[in-house]
Amino acid sequence: MKLDDVVARVPGIPGSANDSFVVSSEGTLTAIDRKILRFALKTAIPGAPPGVITSLRTLGDVRELLETNTDGTSPPPFDLESYVSQTVFMRPLLPQDHEPLYFAALEPQNSYRWRYRGQTISFREFSDSLSQGVLAQFAFASVADSSLVAYCSSYNYDPAAQHCAFAVQRLDFEDSADTAVVESAGLFLNYLFRTFNLRKVFADIPEYNMPAFGVLPDVFETEGTRRDYYWHAGRFWTEVTISTSRAAWQTFAAASFYR
Repeated sequence: MKLDDVVARVPGIPGSANDSFVVSSEGTLTAIDRKILRFALKTAIPGAPPGVITSLRTLGDVRELLETNTDGTSPPPFDLESYVSQTVFMRPLLPQDHEPLYFAALEPQNSYRWRYRGQTISFREFSDSLSQGVLAQFAFASVADSSLVAYCSSYNYDPAAQHCAFAVQRLDFEDSADTAVVESAGLFLNYLFRTFNLRKVFADIPEYNMPAFGVLPDVFETEGTRRDYYWHAGRFWTEVTISTSRAAWQTFAAASFYR
């Protein structure tokens, strides 16, 4: 990976920036920009010694590191500590996010995919519902331009039985965003297992949404089905309950997250 490729991935670095541009916390980059920069460098230099990347101060330092250490090794797609993937980064849900979430949830072409299944509710009801019974929730934005890609939430937390449910709301319905949405779910699930003492995480998925989870066949298993549970587009659809256990997730994360 060349310096230009790294710069292109970090929204806060101007294309015209020279080697003296400060990339440490002393400069103008946001915390999110620095996370993305660190992950971009980790993907370029998987074998970089601990502390080397965080000690960089300028773009000149970045250039020198790349020129002397890039080894072409294919890295894992996720960063364990920064919660950044190849295409998205994870951040707190903000009040200004509620409006695009509301639009995506009720937009007629895709509203049947989300929790209200096409039912129209008020913006206030929607905003209030985002915090009801929630264990954790985050927004996921594009590394390329910081636009919202997805929203993930967990709910129905049972600390005694050590499980919860999770859901993913997609905000970008272009085919090119498929990978970003899957990576958003991956970052979120890893957050749940790292942060809470969970044995299992469940999701109830309408049959027509199942293809999105087929990309992780070794992570999820089917727990049960409710036949003819949803009505959409002239027919009934089954609801499928899927789950992943801590053991299954840790096996996946060991190979997929850069540490």
